[in-house]
Amino acid sequence: MPSEDRQRQGLEALASLARPGAASPRPGHQPPAAGRVIVVIPAHDEAATIGSTLRSLAAQTMPPDEMVVICDNCTDDTAAVSRQAGADRVMTSVDNTARKAGALNQALARLLPGLEADDLVLVMDADSQLSQDWIRSGVEALRHSRRIGGVCGTYLGEPSPGVICQLQRNEFVRASRLVPRRESLWVLSGTGTMFRASVLREVARERGNRLPGRSGEYYDSSSITEDYEITLALKTLGFRCIAPAGCTAETELMPSWRLLYRQRLRWQSGTLTSLRCYGMTHATWTNWARQVFFYLRYGAQVACWVILGWSLAAHPGLNMPPWIAAMLAVIYVERVITVRKAGPKGVLLALLLFPEWIYGMFDGLYLLQALKREFTGGTVSWHHLVRQDAEPATGP
Repeated sequence: MPSEDRQRQGLEALASLARPGAASPRPGHQPPAAGRVIVVIPAHDEAATIGSTLRSLAAQTMPPDEMVVICDNCTDDTAAVSRQAGADRVMTSVDNTARKAGALNQALARLLPGLEADDLVLVMDADSQLSQDWIRSGVEALRHSRRIGGVCGTYLGEPSPGVICQLQRNEFVRASRLVPRRESLWVLSGTGTMFRASVLREVARERGNRLPGRSGEYYDSSSITEDYEITLALKTLGFRCIAPAGCTAETELMPSWRLLYRQRLRWQSGTLTSLRCYGMTHATWTNWARQVFFYLRYGAQVACWVILGWSLAAHPGLNMPPWIAAMLAVIYVERVITVRKAGPKGVLLALLLFPEWIYGMFDGLYLLQALKREFTGGTVSWHHLVRQDAEPATGP
């Protein structure tokens, strides 16, 4: 980044501290600096999406200093498309069998020795596009405190057609409403997470000691949900994980129930395995509590429908106590209001009620299967979604 831009950013930071009500640093304590921003994008057969991802980075209000794509066991034109779309460096993984975590470990092992402690590393999926102010917002958040270990953003679904894609968009819209209310996130999203280089080095040092995994690894190569696992790692080391305002991303959606089931089963299985590896600690107890809540909530949903069905069978008709009718009406209205940002189609699905009810009951398929696999020791495969509409590679 040109020196003039760095000077302007420094002046802006000083001005923000001088504003009335702005927090001032303690005597002898300076806010952490922010160095270069390096983007690392692991990509496995992502020729269809990597171009859009790189262009979204080039269009940032604070463009990154370097964009690095690591082609992991690719059989398509990901490398060529990446170069044409503006990647500064294209790496290739070597004999990687550890999926995304393995590709990232290889890339970070090559990159981090050349980075300063306050340089920033943005790790993002190859099928996501960041909002234009994402990097600037992330940099400003990390400048606030060294106890912030990683920042990510909320994410929304891509505009793919179909009811199942709209149901996922509704889900993501509702989830994004809750993120700003949390002081510390449950998970640093793979759509985009920014770390300070010194934090990643600390994670690697503590692997095999305070953290699960092999010494020297940045991401746990045994994890199938590396984003969730590294979130637990940062919390265990005493760092906070937040989602600053201004950081949003658009991400890939699953186009079929079968693919959605496989994705969610992997997410849930990886979550339970990571929690088992870390155990119940001060850093993880809220994550454990959240999982208990998910299973209890699903059990309550099933129980409610069983009771309702039994009641209708025993006493045909729609008679119910006024307080129950009022409670159901409030829940129904809340479901409609909270999905307004998903657009007219999203609101229509909420109004129809039954599509979202079916989608909610679908949760039980992977929740229970993941729990079974955790007790029986079963494995879950990755099932990467490969797009067919790849951008053509041209030129030499």
